[in-house]
Amino acid sequence: MTSAEHSALSCPTERELRVPCYCEENVWRLAYRRLHNQREQSPPNHDNGIPHDDHSQIAMNHNMINNNNPNLHVVFISSEGRCCPMVGQLARSNPNEPCWWDYHVILLEILTTEEDDDNDNHHHDEGNNNQRDNNINPPCIVWDMDSHLSFPSPIRSYISKTFSFLQFIKHEYKGHYEPLFRVLPAQEYLNKFRSDRMHMYDESTDSWNAPPPSYDCILGDGASTDKNNHHDSLPSSNIDDFRWMTRSNTRTRMQVNEINPNGGRTIANRALSKSSIGDVLTLEELL
Repeated sequence: MTSAEHSALSCPTERELRVPCYCEENVWRLAYRRLHNQREQSPPNHDNGIPHDDHSQIAMNHNMINNNNPNLHVVFISSEGRCCPMVGQLARSNPNEPCWWDYHVILLEILTTEEDDDNDNHHHDEGNNNQRDNNINPPCIVWDMDSHLSFPSPIRSYISKTFSFLQFIKHEYKGHYEPLFRVLPAQEYLNKFRSDRMHMYDESTDSWNAPPPSYDCILGDGASTDKNNHHDSLPSSNIDDFRWMTRSNTRTRMQVNEINPNGGRTIANRALSKSSIGDVLTLEELL
């Protein structure tokens, strides 16, 4: 079999990276592809009757593209009840019906312009950037390969549409279903994530809940293995460290816009003390 890295770079389009029910690996390969400058102009898609966002809103042009690593973040989505309703998912033939995921994974990208970067560096040199930084909320886009929405979508539009079903849940149950978001730099995810895919294997029936990808398992540290079809000797997995989270994982936070010395901005919401893997944010903190 081929490696996950090779499959990420050789795939004709980013959309075709998708393997149903393996979102954590889909995003791993998407992040790997984008961090290795395999960028592409994704044409607007108009699937299944959901209105799509004007691509001018998300600045899909060469002036707004920034390939710096700090701008890419992997986001795991779950809830305290490990059941989160998400609308517009490809797993539902009717995009208006919620899909009740135990967890989901997306890629988040912070967009910056060259002009903003130049101005930020100028203010930084003068030591007067604090007020400017605190008032800036850089535009973010979301890459969700399992969504009927535009690919990518502006984050606020994506959040408002994808989690619109929450309004129909009774208040006493919302804590069980409200999404939590584990956010970490894409490069950190590439280095740390390992999956033997056994969370998708049913030992009682000796079968997969969904057909596994054809490429090798992902081991982290940029390595993959060819043990995909030998479930008795698969490498260890740490997916549970990423996908499960509670409100107790969140921290008191402050709003900042950090300027990375290599260019680009880090994500706006930063924890005062970080969890072992990324930051866990509520819906309000993510925005």
